[in-house]
Amino acid sequence: RLAVRHAARHTCTLRSSSSSSSAARLLPLACHALHTDKQSPLVVLGIESSCDDTAAAVVSSDGRVLGEALATQADLHAAWGGVVPSIAQEAHRDAIDRIVDAALSQAALSIHDLDAIAVTIG
Repeated sequence: RLAVRHAARHTCTLRSSSSSSSAARLLPLACHALHTDKQSPLVVLGIESSCDDTAAAVVSSDGRVLGEALATQADLHAAWGGVVPSIAQEAHRDAIDRIVDAALSQAALSIHDLDAIAVTIG
């Protein structure tokens, strides 16, 4: 479990098995963004990879979907009659950069334009 406390006296926590994970490195940025007074809507990259699809979407806090991308693994798992965790893990690893880049491209934004990143855990 990692925690960041910043000047606004808010504490953000993250459960992670490794303090060197990407999520741990992004926590201070995301925490600051969520607790900063901002007039325009927040822009968040959401990443979902909890089962057999890898998905990313760029959304604004006013409810607009700015960009989205999906890589399905249905064909990879069909022969096994269900999701094979090791195959799913490798497919997520192979797809994640491409899917995030596609969602950002569709939104006409870069990683530097984001206020926060949200990911599934588990």
